[in-house]
Amino acid sequence: MQELLPKLARILDLIGENAGRAASWLVPLSILTVFTLAIIRHTLDLDSAFLQDGLVYLHATLFMLGAAYAPKQGVHARVEILHQGFGPRGRALTDLLGDLLLLVPLALAIIWLGWGYEAETASGAGGLETSIWLKILIPVLGALLLLQGIAGILRNGLLLGGASPADAGERVTSAGEGN
Repeated sequence: MQELLPKLARILDLIGENAGRAASWLVPLSILTVFTLAIIRHTLDLDSAFLQDGLVYLHATLFMLGAAYAPKQGVHARVEILHQGFGPRGRALTDLLGDLLLLVPLALAIIWLGWGYEAETASGAGGLETSIWLKILIPVLGALLLLQGIAGILRNGLLLGGASPADAGERVTSAGEGN
């Protein structure tokens, strides 16, 4: 059991990390879309609703697939004044409570409210269901956040139980601190 929990935390981390890395490929595509929109607008004096809508979809997809990457990397929003003042066990406890009381319930609410929402699609001007992709991604966002929350709970629970960062499933940086 001692070896199973860190492995499970690493696997769950890997899912969120891979989703975030996959989403990062949308950034150059977004930049290219903005550049193309600017060229079309300023040189040809045209607007492209298709490209503008595509840009909104790219940004939304980037956020929804990449949101679970932030807690894994420790760059999510939290009260840093408190967090930095604590030692390793205090940080593990605040992270565990944050995951347990905030991240997991939020993820479950996103899944619950987003499930079946894609059935309520609106048709665009051409009759195509333009919003189904984003509506499908809502429960995916919730699932990715839930998996990352479970990974954080496992890892921080192991740290509070006395495991080292490496034994708790954290990657250890060259400075020796968990990442």
